[in-house]
Amino acid sequence: MADDLFEALTRYHREVFAPELQQRLDEQTTVLRNEMLNGFDANYKRTGIMETEMVLISGAVRELEKQVSGLRDRIAVLQDRLVAHIDEKLDGVALRSEVAELKEQLETIQHRIAEIEMLLNEQ
Repeated sequence: MADDLFEALTRYHREVFAPELQQRLDEQTTVLRNEMLNGFDANYKRTGIMETEMVLISGAVRELEKQVSGLRDRIAVLQDRLVAHIDEKLDGVALRSEVAELKEQLETIQHRIAEIEMLLNEQ
């Protein structure tokens, strides 16, 4: 009887339990595989979006670099013009200062000439 029971349990295991267990394992494996593949697909999609954005950002950065370079050139030209204008103004101020000094010297000389003429007239 024990042999019959063992044989019946073995047959039950082979014909009913093992196939049902295998079917459930296959179903769970399929579900797990699908979840993993969906996760990988989502990651690939995000990576593709990020690569596209990186290309767009790189292009925008290159364009900004060109604009900054152009602005630097324009600033350099404006600086040169400003320095030249300031130099002209300073030259004008220096000339006015020299003219004022010359006027003072002329007044001093005229005053001395007047004094000398008075001294000559007294003699």
